[in-house]
Amino acid sequence: MRRKLFFLGIVFSFGSAASACTDAAVRKSLSMLLPLILGIILLFFSESSYGFQVDLSMKMKLGIAAAFLIGCGCYFVQSQFFSSDAKCFDEKRPYIGQVLSVRKKEQTADLEVRILSPSHRRIYPQKVLLTVQHSGENPYSAAGEIIKFSASLELPEPRRNPGGFDDKSYLRGRGIGHRAYVSSFQILPVNAGIYGKILNTGIRLREEFLARVSSDTEVRAFLRGVLFGDSAGLSNEDQEAFQKNGTAHILAVSGLHIGVLWSIFKKMRKRFARRLVTFLFLGIMFFYGTMTCWSISVLRAELFIGILLLGDFLNRRYDLLSALGFSLILLLAWNPGRILSSSFQLSFLAILVISFFAPVMETLLPSGMAGAAAIQIGMLPYMIFRFRRAALLGWLCNPPTIYLCSLLIPIGTICFFMGFLPVLVPAGFSALSSCLVGLARMILSINRLFSLKAPSSLNAVPIRSWQVLLLYLLAFFFCSEYFKILRNRKRIQSVLFLVLLIFSIGFSGMILSYDPILHSNLVMIDVGQGDAMFFHSADGKTILIDGGGSRTRNIGKSTLAPFLLELGARKLDAAFVTHLHMDHYKGIQELNELGMIRNLEMHGTRGMEAKISDDLKIKILWPLKEPEHTIDKNSAYTETESESQDENLYSRVYRVEIHGIRVLVTGDITEEGEKMLLSLYEGTDELSCDILKVAHHGSYTSTSEAFLDAVSPEIAWIGVGKHNRYGHPSKEVITRLRNHGIIVFRTDQNGAIGAVIGKHGRVRICTELKSPDR
Repeated sequence: MRRKLFFLGIVFSFGSAASACTDAAVRKSLSMLLPLILGIILLFFSESSYGFQVDLSMKMKLGIAAAFLIGCGCYFVQSQFFSSDAKCFDEKRPYIGQVLSVRKKEQTADLEVRILSPSHRRIYPQKVLLTVQHSGENPYSAAGEIIKFSASLELPEPRRNPGGFDDKSYLRGRGIGHRAYVSSFQILPVNAGIYGKILNTGIRLREEFLARVSSDTEVRAFLRGVLFGDSAGLSNEDQEAFQKNGTAHILAVSGLHIGVLWSIFKKMRKRFARRLVTFLFLGIMFFYGTMTCWSISVLRAELFIGILLLGDFLNRRYDLLSALGFSLILLLAWNPGRILSSSFQLSFLAILVISFFAPVMETLLPSGMAGAAAIQIGMLPYMIFRFRRAALLGWLCNPPTIYLCSLLIPIGTICFFMGFLPVLVPAGFSALSSCLVGLARMILSINRLFSLKAPSSLNAVPIRSWQVLLLYLLAFFFCSEYFKILRNRKRIQSVLFLVLLIFSIGFSGMILSYDPILHSNLVMIDVGQGDAMFFHSADGKTILIDGGGSRTRNIGKSTLAPFLLELGARKLDAAFVTHLHMDHYKGIQELNELGMIRNLEMHGTRGMEAKISDDLKIKILWPLKEPEHTIDKNSAYTETESESQDENLYSRVYRVEIHGIRVLVTGDITEEGEKMLLSLYEGTDELSCDILKVAHHGSYTSTSEAFLDAVSPEIAWIGVGKHNRYGHPSKEVITRLRNHGIIVFRTDQNGAIGAVIGKHGRVRICTELKSPDR
């Protein structure tokens, strides 16, 4: 087998990924996989008995097994380091740490800090992400320095909803174990070490260069992203434009940047002392990597260059895929958590796509277009999986963007080095910086134009992780040289065996990635301090009652839309609102602005019914009349709580019947409203239900003893924000529910809560998170 190192690197990464998937929540699934894995191993090692002939020596087979097990072991060992310190430090206490990277945003800055002992020695294997309110100050001056701050360390949030952002996995990929929020910190006047001085010098020179090039904040933020991989300063609108157009890859430092330095190095090596130029080049590479704070793509590109130089020194031929395999082993052995990072996946997937698909494209297209077409087609499945959107105009927007970037990067590189000598070459620096700013503005304008003037992207049908894995494995195999060899030798049985092995890997991934909430008939979405109840009928009809809302973030865009797209629901058939308070209505309005609601019902009184499908019906039990204050569904949201004090009293109460199960959605109805309901429906079973959505987030002003006696649910769900300032849910309400023998689930502890309704009305509850007291 050729490229054994590449194959071992891929198997090593599969080991790390398998270990990452097998957390406590899915360990039981492994028992289902063991017979399958055992069968594959027996088939693999006894291939001659079945007529299969895969060209692998016993040494290679043992190497494959060892690479997989070592990959699993590395992730497991790192998990033990993280779990041994996986606790919150609620008490505020002083810390000393060294700043390893700085990313400045509009009002805050994120600092990666390694916690040190009083003697400035490393304490924890994990880093801390420190968020600081900078108020216009320059946080970049802290790069590489030893700082002192007081904070309570918090654990990063795991994914709380299907399709939601997993902060825990994202930060783990960066080696970060805790978060902290502070208003200020103090730089200590102590020796920060050689690396600290290099980092501080690099970041300082970088910012001085950007300040000399342009005073335009938007252009400076864009250049910082393209040239140095720090796009945190870009506005949300520009970041969204690049994502919609499928051009966000230019904001990460990649092989193109390192390639510019490499081409300059090759020319210099022919004219000057080879060894001296090599050492100078390595120093520049290290300094540049430090200025970019060693992003994944920079590490990968510089490792490739290092392997190329080592092969040249040892007089060995350079092979891109072998270098990729070796880089995979090195980077994952150092930090196995990187396997969870989308930046890591994108960086290496791009190399695989070019290596396998570009030769095929060259048989169909001119060589100049083959690489671009390979990237566009090859990266599409992953981009749909990661962002749930398909860039329609990427074919039009990418070519000019990439072409302009191919000019901007070398000009920016030359301009940066000329920036050290502004006195000697002022005219040249001024001319080049003007070109640099012009190119940056052109790229920004092109992406804004494509984003605003046309439907540049569409919500895509969701692709599961195991489907993406299976698709790429099959595509890479059929585009590989090994498949061509087997086909030319007419070894059909070996091809069938390898295809069977690939499908077995995909099937294993399907089991490990199974999420029961995606198959639930009703879900309470975790929207923080608010309510959002989602219902999904057997024939695919979907409705939403309430949608949460926040003053600080767009719940519709950040939480509801990703959840719906993860389920494959591009549009809701209907959405209902209990009342017009922000934490119930604003998310619905934000979702409506995205065009993801067919029918928005904001009004209704007792007796109104709607049959969504044969197994999904909804009925309004309260109020008898509409509250005085109402708003139009197309008008901008305004806070109504201070204007309408009766919103809670007249909060609509919905009874939803799905698959024979009754769900009572009570909004924020008060105890006074409950008494009116009890009086209105006395002697009937209209209020009885199987699942109760507890009113007003578990406030003591609702959920009375008499109401619980009448409703008599088996399960209660509470939509409530973690560490909310209202103290919800009330301890009295929790005690009351449990005294009635009702099983309680809460979004602050459980994340999203789902109910799968089986035959004969059997309900199985599933949660995104494990409750700490369960």
